[in-house]
Amino acid sequence: MREQAIGPDCRWGLLVRRSKLNQDGTAGSVRRQEQVLRHHISQLKLGSVGPVYSEIVSAFDENAHRDGLDNALADLAAGRIDAIAAWRPDRLVRRVTQFRHVMVALEKAGGRLLFLKPMVIDTADTENLAFTTIFLDFLVAFAQMESEATSERLVLFHQDRARQGLPHRNSSLNKPELRPFGHTADWYGLVDGEVELIHEAAKRVLAGEYPNAIARDWTQREVRTPRGATRWGPDTIKCILTSARMVAQRSYGEALFDLEGVPPIMERDLWERLKVKLETVEGSPKVQRLLSGILRCGATCGLPLVGNLDRRGMPTYVCRKRRHERNACGGVESLCAPVDKVVGAHVVAFLNERDRVTALLARSAGSQAENPHARMAELNDSLTALDDARFSPPPGAQRLPGDRYWAQVARINEERDAIMRKLAVNREASMLAETLSVDWDEDEWEARPLAWRRNIIKLVVKQAVLEPRGQGKGRAGPAVFDSSRVVVEFAS
Repeated sequence: MREQAIGPDCRWGLLVRRSKLNQDGTAGSVRRQEQVLRHHISQLKLGSVGPVYSEIVSAFDENAHRDGLDNALADLAAGRIDAIAAWRPDRLVRRVTQFRHVMVALEKAGGRLLFLKPMVIDTADTENLAFTTIFLDFLVAFAQMESEATSERLVLFHQDRARQGLPHRNSSLNKPELRPFGHTADWYGLVDGEVELIHEAAKRVLAGEYPNAIARDWTQREVRTPRGATRWGPDTIKCILTSARMVAQRSYGEALFDLEGVPPIMERDLWERLKVKLETVEGSPKVQRLLSGILRCGATCGLPLVGNLDRRGMPTYVCRKRRHERNACGGVESLCAPVDKVVGAHVVAFLNERDRVTALLARSAGSQAENPHARMAELNDSLTALDDARFSPPPGAQRLPGDRYWAQVARINEERDAIMRKLAVNREASMLAETLSVDWDEDEWEARPLAWRRNIIKLVVKQAVLEPRGQGKGRAGPAVFDSSRVVVEFAS
């Protein structure tokens, strides 16, 4: 564990968060949080500001993906930053269990934590550390209690509306683009073209088609959502078809309530059969197949293969025309399992060659030889100077014009985004370093999470190609997969 960095050499990461975007799609408070944190650290000469981990996500939802927080803690553990600053404790976490996880990570890394509100709290203040820890525990517990109370009030509000037979309109009356697919903005009318599409989707599901296939089809046909978008996801298709709105009802908990004046879109019998059918179908997989988007077609086009299902419902890799890959040749298809096994065996053999892994890590370190934190600190200092020139110029100085201010801010943010992408590559490379301490075999490889294995494959494999049937050296029969169809080239 390293000691807490205190003074001008401390490298800060800023975590800024809000639960959701404004109705106009902006996230102004995130930028304001960053500004006040940058100015505080700069004015008190507490160190240099590096990465900014921005999140639009609930900190109370236990199932939410906290990529910003996870990345901040990973960079802290790896020594890429020394400290984390957030505007308030509830911007960092809203659950006591989350806070304990953060504090354990800070203690292991010798990290430092700073909040500006409701008062300045800095864990580097060792004289008052006991009070600071107790006070932070209280603030986080209060934030959790506040979130729980808000949730309970919303539950009562929506439960009461459901019992009255009132629809959950959100802002659809004032913003028609927020209306539900198939119904008008006030819910008291139907949109004929959309109703036809819903019935078409229902028939296809009952015939055995999956929501992901329907979503791909609607996307290719450029079917428009109420917002005007043309991209559809399988979860959206599933949500529409299973919604009680289809039969002019509203579900709340286990109960169904009739919606007064709202016309149904389909018959109850059809809707109930759809629900039964879709209960056993995942709208979209929670994790991808091991090689989808990584494995390439070895026929003529060389494009990435995607996951699909064959007629028996077995997962496959296939070269298929789709919206962004209209030039796909369609010349390759294979069951996933044998291909995954072959690629996994190649990767296991590579990971057991410690010299090759070490060389790859050395190359990665060389490509990132520049100091991303130093450049990020320079850019953040430039942003602070721009803010001063625009919003609080010194006496007698002219205020920086708005168009120049925003143009320079945009250029700086573009470079900051590029540096954050480099830091993401560094985090993945640190995963590769972990493999050096493991004796790899097939069981050890398969025991790792799918997302972790995909990242390792992306790091070590330069190219993986699936050749068409009959092109491999083995020329195996139809019942046996020809492993020589899979050609793996590793990063040198």
